[in-house]
Amino acid sequence: MMGFAIGTVFRLRMLLPILVLLLLLSILFALAGGFSFFQAVLLVVAVQAIVQSGYFAGLVARAVLAGILRE
Repeated sequence: MMGFAIGTVFRLRMLLPILVLLLLLSILFALAGGFSFFQAVLLVVAVQAIVQSGYFAGLVARAVLAGILRE
């Protein structure tokens, strides 16, 4: 949901700081939870992929909506 909201409202300039923040939070969460290295890497990749795919969906939704409104 967060990535979708960012994609519909903001541009890439807003996505990058959020991804860095999520990276740091994911690493801290993995360290605090005692995750193994593989589990920590999997957690970080999953969080980044979910947010970025939501961002992409938001961009597509914004483009479709803009096309509909132009007609």
